[in-house]
Amino acid sequence: MNDADFKTLISKENLELAWRRITTARNHAYKRFSRGTFHIYELAVEENLNDLHVRLSGNSYIAKPPERIFIPKKSGLQRGISLLHVEDQIVYQAVANIVAEKTRVKRAPLVGRVVFSNQLTSPAGSIFFLKDWQKGYRQYLERIKNLHQTGFRWVAQFDLAAFYDTISHDLLFRTAFRGIRQSVNWNTVRSWFEIWANPRGAWPLQHGIPQGPLSSDFFAEAFLLPIDEIMGRHFHYVRYVDDIRLFGKTEVDVLRSVRQLEILCRDRGLIPQGQKFEILQTKSVKEALGSLPSLGDPDDDVASTTSDLDRTEAEKIFSESLQGRPRRIAAKTRARYVLYRAPASTKIRNLVIKLLPKSPEHIDALIYYLRFFRRSKRLNKICSQYALSSPFDYVKGELLHFLSSRVTRSEASPLVQLAVGIAKDKSSGVSAKWGAVVFLCKCEELGLGQYSRFVFGQPGFVQALSINTVPETTLLSPRAKSFFQNQSVEAGLAYVSRLANEAIPLSSIGVATSQMPSQVQHVLAALGISPRPALTADPIAEQLHKRYSCGADQVWRAFFGAKYGHAVQQLKRAEALYDMGKSEWLNYQNSFNNALFLALQTHLNRLMLPGACKTVGRDGRLVKYGNLIDSAQIFSRSHPDIASAFSAANTRRNKLPSSHPYDEKTQARTRALRKGEQRKLVTKLSNAYEQVIKLCILNKIVN
Repeated sequence: MNDADFKTLISKENLELAWRRITTARNHAYKRFSRGTFHIYELAVEENLNDLHVRLSGNSYIAKPPERIFIPKKSGLQRGISLLHVEDQIVYQAVANIVAEKTRVKRAPLVGRVVFSNQLTSPAGSIFFLKDWQKGYRQYLERIKNLHQTGFRWVAQFDLAAFYDTISHDLLFRTAFRGIRQSVNWNTVRSWFEIWANPRGAWPLQHGIPQGPLSSDFFAEAFLLPIDEIMGRHFHYVRYVDDIRLFGKTEVDVLRSVRQLEILCRDRGLIPQGQKFEILQTKSVKEALGSLPSLGDPDDDVASTTSDLDRTEAEKIFSESLQGRPRRIAAKTRARYVLYRAPASTKIRNLVIKLLPKSPEHIDALIYYLRFFRRSKRLNKICSQYALSSPFDYVKGELLHFLSSRVTRSEASPLVQLAVGIAKDKSSGVSAKWGAVVFLCKCEELGLGQYSRFVFGQPGFVQALSINTVPETTLLSPRAKSFFQNQSVEAGLAYVSRLANEAIPLSSIGVATSQMPSQVQHVLAALGISPRPALTADPIAEQLHKRYSCGADQVWRAFFGAKYGHAVQQLKRAEALYDMGKSEWLNYQNSFNNALFLALQTHLNRLMLPGACKTVGRDGRLVKYGNLIDSAQIFSRSHPDIASAFSAANTRRNKLPSSHPYDEKTQARTRALRKGEQRKLVTKLSNAYEQVIKLCILNKIVN
């Protein structure tokens, strides 16, 4: 990824397109967890996206590990879904926008002929990223039928194990950006992907993409592009996501194509699914179609309550989607369509109640349908028993959420410890914790104890989702400040939205607006609750505080004035090299310190403060930086902590191999900076930056 690509990636235009694409995406089950945040963020979207652009430009944007939910699968295993935070979703989609245009032309001849999934919309700037899945899926079925009818009766079904988890970041970008070179920009984007791939943060993963966002669906397509090109050129090969069919007129033809495909997949680190692999000689189109890929619900908004089916038709379709004894859901798509779109039916409800403990993979759709019916002791008892016995946290969370609006005090009491346990368990997913917190807030309302306090120990996603159920007394407790201290912005946005909805004065929460994230400040201004911030994000403040813990006060725009952009670039380059090149880090950090010192002298001279000195000599040139911060000079006597830190960094910088081959005084060979030396310099610089911030605040040099 070169500088031009990266500049396009972080441009305001691309970020705005990314925002529109994630908000118009039809992956409703995934958006369920972010929809409320999207609505609030949109209130000040222009200002928020501008802030995001500034952070990306200034290298103070920090990708955050996703939260996770684990949804049961029919096999008894679980599917991990990664919930990216709102601005991470925007940046992730912004990267996808660039990759899409880099691969659009090469992929176009394959779409509808070889590859049928996740087709890009046209024109390139459309706010809709991918076409509706039904069109491509119908093409896929027609292609299979056509191959069978033209004599290709031998078929191999080829599937990939843990496909999204095995996608190499390096190979993905080498596919999209031909001839990519290692660069600061490439390392920056790769570091984001490593964070998004690893929710626990225990070690960096250089493979795997989050499951859930539409961006990932396209990244998977881009990753398979080299395989599609070769296989589509030489074999009768069709693919829908990771479901691959290979056709031939003889078994040998198919085996030859399978061998080639396996080699190509293993070369890219992909693992063929041995248990699902088979070669068949088909006698009918139905056999050729075989076991089709598992697809999501029809692309209707599952949150809609509009009934598209009449009761009789719905009962018939739902009954036909069940098979076996005891009856289980066999036709997933048809059953879920009925559950999300059918009117209330006692017959369907009775079937759903029986299916509850047998179909954990469909718990969300089953519970959605049951919400149409009035409270029932029998239903509450069944749901409570299943919540206590289910091995799946996701199921427990869905059931607790459902019961929270229906239980009496006596019905809620046996489930309190279950909900507390989930709320305390750090390994429980967002959905489970959301259900637990909502249920505990209901328990407090029923007089069972002060359980709403558990909201404070939850991830930001859970706090945001639960905020509207929290009692006002808890909402206004001193601990509510934590909503603004969370790494994610979701909790703070949801919190101020509720304050606005209920006309609760901002002064009652004891948090100054200036201490809130800039995204929250923009929303408050949009709602007319507080003045609009005069300035956007301050990447220098964010970056210095992140590395040096010196305070995030936004003083640096006023401090550097017109030189702010140049100072940001020096600090950005330093931060990019902190771990991978310690000596190079010191070169750029020292340049930033020099720029900071010159800006400080401008203010000291203007305000006639102690430590002011001349920085330009009689010859019109800048006086040597090292001389000005020497311990014998006036600045050092007035500001010893700042001068000694800057002097230590400058002196050590002059003894780096990249500066001089030999020490000017001792003639000894210079050496690279070591980790221990770097840590000591960081400690000294931390104190120096803190002193500069105090000077700014004391003398009103603030934004």
